[in-house]
Amino acid sequence: VKEAGFKTVRIPITWKQHMGKAPNYTVDEAWMDRINEVVDYVIDDGLYAIIDVHHDEEWCIPTAVAKEKSKEQLEALWTQIATRFKEYDSHLIFETLNEPRVIGSELEWMGGSSEEREAVNELNEAALKTIRSTGGNNKERAIMMPTYAASGSVEAVGGYKVSNDPN
Repeated sequence: VKEAGFKTVRIPITWKQHMGKAPNYTVDEAWMDRINEVVDYVIDDGLYAIIDVHHDEEWCIPTAVAKEKSKEQLEALWTQIATRFKEYDSHLIFETLNEPRVIGSELEWMGGSSEEREAVNELNEAALKTIRSTGGNNKERAIMMPTYAASGSVEAVGGYKVSNDPN
């Protein structure tokens, strides 16, 4: 990858099969160790690594009804991830969510409803606040936060709230 000229590797991570139940949602240590190992491969090769919450739509649901429970689990997850990697330098980037959307909705890939877009904004902000609260290099780490479904549609972009955070 590096020899081909790339400078960044995105490592999509699905967590749902490796998390315990409420209230702690503890991530399996062997899974976290493996993620750490892969992140280290990328960074040790002089590249940037992006890690995210990927394909976790079963529990991370951006609706008014589900967002509080989703937020609780997302905050627990990002607390564990961010704590684990808080001393890593700027070569590690976090992405709060991957394509957050309501699966099967008629607006799933069309920018979502205003309610769903607002829920994504709230989930992004909750993850950002959680990451920043863990200290270390997470106070200034670059964090990617998507629109609804990571869409570039007029609706999704128009409903996106840019965080008041420099990174």
